Amino acid sequence: MDDENEPLIDIVMATIAPVPEDQPVGSVLTRVFVNDPEKTQPHVCQVLPSLLPFSVVTTANGTKELKLTGALDYETNSEFMLRVKCSDGEFDLVKVKRRKHGTINMNFFSTLY
Repeated sequence: MDDENEPLIDIVMATIAPVPEDQPVGSVLTRVFVNDPEKTQPHVCQVLPSLLPFSVVTTANGTKELKLTGALDYETNSEFMLRVKCSDGEFDLVKVKRRKHGTINMNFFSTLY
């Protein structure tokens, strides 16, 4: 019997409430879930580019969270294009979110690599 690694199906993020400019650094903005046919496979997720004030953190119990890792300044940067990349070691999937003026547009674009 062959152990074939199947591609990731989707990256799912729960609804993100509007993010005020004074949101404390370290705040959890949403949870990140990876839909993979192989349920037990570990995944590594990250925000691209890494210069953005957001990151995906995996907690001790394995939950993935999108966190604010830097201060927001909507006067100098009123829009962010969040690309969340998740990998199971063989397949990568990227999901894109656009955030403008404290809200996050929930329209997604996915790319499988």
